Amino acid sequence: SLGLKQDAFPGEWNEIKTRPTETGNHQLYCAEYCGQGHSQMLGSVEVVPEDEYDDYLVEQWLSAQS
Repeated sequence: SLGLKQDAFPGEWNEIKTRPTETGNHQLYCAEYCGQGHSQMLGSVEVVPEDEYDDYLVEQWLSAQS
């Protein structure tokens, strides 16, 4: 639903950026048949308001300090 597609290769680092316009959960799935395990290549991205994300980052930083 985010309209993104990025090829991934074993042992390589890939990065893809987007600027979502709506909050919510977005399903990730493998878009090309890639062999055994293809149908299990799933994930999700949760888009939250910026202030909620900022709070999350502060919480993570504080928990790393203790």
